[in-house]
Amino acid sequence: MSTQPQYGNPIASGPTKVFGWLPFRVLVAAVVSVVFALFLTLLKLFLLALLLLLVVFSSLLIGFVPFGDSDRTIVQRILMRRQHRKRAARGETTFFNAHISALSKEDQLTLPGFLHTIEPKEALDGQGNSVELLHHKAVKMATVTLGCSPVGGSSLPEDRLIRQVGQYGNWLSRLSRENGLVGAMVVVDSLHTSAEPMANEITQAIDPSAPEVSQQILRQTVGMLPAKTTRVTTYVTLGWKLSALDTEVEGAFAEILAKLPHHITALTQAGSGQTYPLNHAEYGDLMYTAYNPARVAEIDQELYGKVPAIRSFNSSGPTYMNGNHKRVVLHDGVASMTILMSVPDQSKITPYTYQALFAPSQSFLRKRVAMFYRPIPAFKQRSRMDQTSRAASTEAGSKQRNTFFDTKKKAATKNAEAQMANGATIQEYCVMVTVTFEPNRKAQRAAENELKTLMGGMRWSYADFVSEAAFHQTLPIGIFPWVYSSASNYLLPTMFDTDAGRPTQESSEDAHVEHEN
Repeated sequence: MSTQPQYGNPIASGPTKVFGWLPFRVLVAAVVSVVFALFLTLLKLFLLALLLLLVVFSSLLIGFVPFGDSDRTIVQRILMRRQHRKRAARGETTFFNAHISALSKEDQLTLPGFLHTIEPKEALDGQGNSVELLHHKAVKMATVTLGCSPVGGSSLPEDRLIRQVGQYGNWLSRLSRENGLVGAMVVVDSLHTSAEPMANEITQAIDPSAPEVSQQILRQTVGMLPAKTTRVTTYVTLGWKLSALDTEVEGAFAEILAKLPHHITALTQAGSGQTYPLNHAEYGDLMYTAYNPARVAEIDQELYGKVPAIRSFNSSGPTYMNGNHKRVVLHDGVASMTILMSVPDQSKITPYTYQALFAPSQSFLRKRVAMFYRPIPAFKQRSRMDQTSRAASTEAGSKQRNTFFDTKKKAATKNAEAQMANGATIQEYCVMVTVTFEPNRKAQRAAENELKTLMGGMRWSYADFVSEAAFHQTLPIGIFPWVYSSASNYLLPTMFDTDAGRPTQESSEDAHVEHEN
């Protein structure tokens, strides 16, 4: 038996479901319709009673009973498909922007959609370091992205790894206690890039006066480098509601800058390595390479050659983007698709269970795993836990035969309640994965098969009909679905609804072993 520590205590959030699939309000409506039908039967209006039952039950099954991994109703699926077709017909799923386009010079190479409303603001922190804040004008929010350089878990002693997981749980527990914080996301971006820039730089750096043997050995060593190298980059993005911090925008920005050192310290203790806020040039490179992984080699060549090429955030958009396909979005010579978790793995996991999910894969040009955390305010924690407990008890009691997994699900809720009594906190979370591949059917099939393997015991679904919005949501710039859902109907509107795909909430204390907040 493995001695590795095991984690995980996810509890379902959302409406109460009788028998595990029937929403409670649908059951109430069905019972009421049956009572009315019986009343009509007493009045000998048999045909009207039958018609009432047929209409009500058909409407409930079609419009109010969700099913499948996406947890959407038939009506929701039809409306999403219809809405996507209308958007495609109006040209809203196609984006073209280049130097030859019929746009003003200021609007050329700008970002698509709501990203066009994001304005970067450069500021200085208390130590005089440059910090770039992103002002999301459409939703009155500001975000800061931190670049991290963590050491992989396989390279750490187990005791240190356990300690870092505990510190990560500590950081999560503080999110719900921070005023104005509306969300956080952790993004792990992995890709395969060309080794040519590095090889060229090494070759050019050879000293002509060095011994011939040394030069020959170095050239042979360079020739043995693989054609492709892997790169893994980690980001943490935090978002604050400006009106909750200060009545003035500049004052709210100052509040955010004052909060950053605490997050950087907490993340460093959790194993994030060197952690720093991204500056203006780094945001520009981030967006420039997001739409085509091959551009990373171009950035590397500029760095090795000391070429002073600085791109701005707003002018680093794609030249072409097409989301007409229901699942795949085309952009700048490559294709991408996104999946989202609907139910996490119910089994206990170890620090290495999902190592393949975050590691680079040969099946993709790029893979971007985004974990969203939505803090639940402290004054709502107890009521949310009570609601979840009642829902779990109702679901378990309505089934004629409870399996071991049903019993375990109910026990998880009781365990979370016990942890809350000891000071633990809960937050909603979700996982989204965006993969980029060659724009052909063979590469798409390979990517789909690889995703089925990587997601393991989780229930998940494709972000169909909102592929371009889902692509941008996994970028580490703070496009939080629950914040932007009020501003746009295209940013996965059902992701945080009560009827479809609601994320799981988990006690942050259970993210580690024997840790007290």
